Amino acid sequence: MEAGKLDGASLRSTYQKIPVVVKSKSISFKKELFLCPKDLTCGRFMAQVRKHARALTAAEAMYLLMGEHQQIMVPMHESIGSLDKDYANEDGYLYVYVEKEQTFGCLA
Repeated sequence: MEAGKLDGASLRSTYQKIPVVVKSKSISFKKELFLCPKDLTCGRFMAQVRKHARALTAAEAMYLLMGEHQQIMVPMHESIGSLDKDYANEDGYLYVYVEKEQTFGCLA
């Protein structure tokens, strides 16, 4: 656990960006660690995350969730910096949970 704390702090100080870890139970990603500027909006961040999602169809919507129990849906206008102030983990990383849902219909 201590090594992870050093890594998060060193990433912040070296790159002057927020290390964001993306987790999901239903989606796999090509990469799960993103270094984001503080002023990046969640809408733009979600577009970047979607590019790295594997097997996510155009009929599936993604949702960003925060909090210890993933109960808070993130507004798209919110900045990564403000989320970091409220939800940053002790290890120096900001954890964002991503879920998907069939919202635009399905051809089955």
